[in-house]
Amino acid sequence: MDFVLQIGLALGLLSFCLLILQVILTSRLKTIENIFALDRLTNYHKYLGIIIGTLLTIHITIMISKIEFENFAIDMGQWAYGIVIVNIILALSFPAFGLDYNIWRMTHKTPPLIILFAFIHSYLIGPQLQNIPMKIFWWLLLAIAVFVFLYRNVYIPLFFRKIYNIQSINSEIHNTYTLTYIPQKGKRFEYKPGQFLFLKLKRPGRQSQWHPFTISSSPTQGDILQNTIKQSGNYTNTINQTLKTDKAIIEGPYGRFSILNIDAKSFLFIAGGVGITPMMSMMRYLRDTGDPSAVMLLYANKKIEDIIFKSELEKLPSNFKVVHVMSNESPEYKGFKGHISMEIIEEVAGNILNEADVFVCGPPMMMKKALLILKQLKVPSARIHYERFSI
Repeated sequence: MDFVLQIGLALGLLSFCLLILQVILTSRLKTIENIFALDRLTNYHKYLGIIIGTLLTIHITIMISKIEFENFAIDMGQWAYGIVIVNIILALSFPAFGLDYNIWRMTHKTPPLIILFAFIHSYLIGPQLQNIPMKIFWWLLLAIAVFVFLYRNVYIPLFFRKIYNIQSINSEIHNTYTLTYIPQKGKRFEYKPGQFLFLKLKRPGRQSQWHPFTISSSPTQGDILQNTIKQSGNYTNTINQTLKTDKAIIEGPYGRFSILNIDAKSFLFIAGGVGITPMMSMMRYLRDTGDPSAVMLLYANKKIEDIIFKSELEKLPSNFKVVHVMSNESPEYKGFKGHISMEIIEEVAGNILNEADVFVCGPPMMMKKALLILKQLKVPSARIHYERFSI
């Protein structure tokens, strides 16, 4: 067989295997999520999608140049390729061009079709799949995809999601609100401070979408769950319109961003804006459990009026120290101005930097800069913790 043709066939088979891996990466299987963390899996999924699109394009280019015929199996392959490319284009252009989030979500419900079309295409015409071991392997891959699909679309909705009543909606600052939920039946799920959940609000006549939000409450606060949400998009801009008569569908917990996953001597929290929410959950836990560890919070905002949980931060115990950095405050402001820098970190946390575990959460650019500074300060990567879905 022609060597180039063999390459083309191999790329097609490899692409199908990677498609199955894509389905697994987005399944939210707890075993896998506990190992890699959902933010890493989400980023792997994004880049793997681009790799699959590239491999399939090369595969089709080679096969068109080597084989000239049309049949049902070829049509299945073309449909699978077309849906993959549409998904990639929309995923890459969605944030850049402000496309409707619901359009993106609808296209991301097509993987079952892609898998089915690609399986039919490869199984019917792939010469490598004419032997028994490869046929068994191919059916096994399809079975894995079916299992994951049923897990995400049957098991999770029936057994993992719970309906919560909305106890209160409180304004923290001018554009940020805390929603407090209590279980409609039974008890809330167990979670670690710093973890997040997926939330869908049932609000008749108002927009409702699945979104991930950090849990801002602490497990020490009884049966309640809280999300503190900033108005920053089409969906979150209406968060203040939520009513106590609405319902919340909650799936969780997820994430490995928690002080309970490490054995730390002291803590340095670096937060920006609404990135304070996981830090607040962890600080509430440390406060409520009477942990005597030294805790430093370095919190960046534009103005004093943007400080979320300001009153509560001022009442923390003596082993907590809170330092604010304002990027757009008046000249009369006496505290740190500008952005979080190496000089500020060294000045306020230099005495614990050689032993503290550092947690970072905030806007993408702030996180990039903070992580770079910590690297320059030679803080070991094992003591730096963060979750990132967009940087």
